[in-house]
Amino acid sequence: MAHGFFQNLIEQENLQQRITCDSAGLIDFHKGNPPDSRARKKMRERGIDIGSQRSRPINVGDLNDFDHLIAMDRGHFDAVEQMLRRENSSTAKLSMMMDFTDNPPTVEVPDPYYGDYSGFEEVARLLEPAIRGLLHSLKAQT
Repeated sequence: MAHGFFQNLIEQENLQQRITCDSAGLIDFHKGNPPDSRARKKMRERGIDIGSQRSRPINVGDLNDFDHLIAMDRGHFDAVEQMLRRENSSTAKLSMMMDFTDNPPTVEVPDPYYGDYSGFEEVARLLEPAIRGLLHSLKAQT
C-alpha cells in the first residue's frame, strides 16, 4: 500500500525522472504474489491500482541500489539494520515510515494481514500523511 501511495504521489508531481520506489518484505513466503485482495480493494477506493505489484524479499542489492530504506515496524527496521551492518558498504539511510508524520498516533504501521478489512483502512489512514511527509523530506534534500 505504501508503494502504491508513494508511486501515485511521484507521478502526480511528475517526479518519475528523479525518484523511484519499490517495496520488499523480509521473507519470500508470498514471493511473486500480488498484494492482498483487501489492500488492492482499499487502494482502488482511493483511485490507485496496485494490482501489478508483486511481493519480493529484500536483497543485498537493494541496500546499495536505494538511497533510502523505509521500515513499517520496529521488527523490520531491526532486520534491515542488521543487513546494513553486514553490508557495510551501503550508504542507504534507514528510517521508520511514521518518522515522516508530525505527531503520529503510533510509531509503527501495523500489519493488517491477519485482521479484517478495517485494518487496511487504518493502514491507509496512517500511510497517506506519512507518504506526503516522506516526499516532502526527499524534495528538501535535492
